[in-house]
Amino acid sequence: MALTQVKTSGIAADAVTGAKVADDQIDSEHYIAASIDNEHLADNAVDTDEIADDAVTADKLANSINTEIAANTAKVTNATHTGEVTGATALTIADNAVTLAKMDDLARGRLIVGDASGNPSSLPAGSDNHVLTMDANGDCGWEAAAASGAALTGSTDNTVVTVTGADAMQGEANLQFDGSSLGIGVAAGTRLLHAKEGTQNRVVRVESTGTSGAMVVFVDSNTTDDSKVRVGCSGGDNILLRGQVQSFQNAAGTEVAQIDTNGNLKINDGDLVIGTAGKGIDFSNQTATSATGGTATSELLDHYEEGTWTPVFSASGTDPTYTNWHTTGTYIRVGGVCHIWYDPNNITFSGTDSSGYGEILGFPFASTDNGSMACGRCDDILKWGGVGNRGDRGFTIYASGAGGRFNTDAPSTGFTWDNGNASNKGYFDMGGSYKCV
Repeated sequence: MALTQVKTSGIAADAVTGAKVADDQIDSEHYIAASIDNEHLADNAVDTDEIADDAVTADKLANSINTEIAANTAKVTNATHTGEVTGATALTIADNAVTLAKMDDLARGRLIVGDASGNPSSLPAGSDNHVLTMDANGDCGWEAAAASGAALTGSTDNTVVTVTGADAMQGEANLQFDGSSLGIGVAAGTRLLHAKEGTQNRVVRVESTGTSGAMVVFVDSNTTDDSKVRVGCSGGDNILLRGQVQSFQNAAGTEVAQIDTNGNLKINDGDLVIGTAGKGIDFSNQTATSATGGTATSELLDHYEEGTWTPVFSASGTDPTYTNWHTTGTYIRVGGVCHIWYDPNNITFSGTDSSGYGEILGFPFASTDNGSMACGRCDDILKWGGVGNRGDRGFTIYASGAGGRFNTDAPSTGFTWDNGNASNKGYFDMGGSYKCV
């Protein structure tokens, strides 16, 4: 008879092995209550899906977790808090405590702006070449740049830009600045300011709205008072040059003239040149003569000259014949007075005596007064009153026109040249002053 049914009483204790149990045949119905212990649970087999809601009590939590929960609960009621939060009950964030690292991620190009409700919001990034704008309500947004923006023309390196009209700008070729040098009419170079103008002969104009003058101040690190170092106009058309000492230099930087603190003009190199005839040094600020009957007619020193002149021996009748003489005399003229000197040394006469008054012509300047002007002495070459001179004799010359006539105290019996003297030679010298044209 075949075996079709086995009862539990027919199975020996501990006789059923795992091999005798079909797969997936034992479920919770076959478990005895409380029969599954920790040993029969697989590792990591129990998760939150196997735990009923509100099933975990405080007793089932580790003591360390309970301690942390208690500490966090206590923070709500602490009197003070440290770190980035403040408050005694509800916790708030301290001022200036939120850093970029504490903020939520923000997409590239977005901006944080306030919305209509006063809350922060994220403004998306704009499109290419858009600009950030704001309307009358304070709302921000992105818009395309205005199509009618200012246009720049003529721009090159260092040119200064000026406005030439509505929405128009021009790079000025004649106005350049390279960061340290300004050029007007010329490229910026090594000078702080370089101005060049080639048509009107006016380079820089300094103008004041007042009437007391306009000045330019020049100072260096040693200047103590800039009111003492100025160049400008002192009002109207008057030029002003102000300085403790006014120095004039040549192109090499050498001082050629100076006006010192006392107003004295010192010329170190060169001469004082009077450029117009009849002009000179005016002494009219001095005190003129106060003598009874004396009247000053001019206080202008308008002439100075020195040089040589060529005397000519002559006579009012027949001129003498002479040789072996010094052909030039010397003179110095100061103002309207000419001082002359002449020494022909040994002069030789020949032929017959001259007739008429003896004369010397060729004075460097014509005389303005027929008066006594020169004196001298001679030997063996003059006759007085028709008698030959046989020794030293003094004489006086009366200036007249371009020369002078020899005379003694009695002009009516003047000297004549003694050509007929046996020696035919003698010495002659003269000197004196006369008023001249």
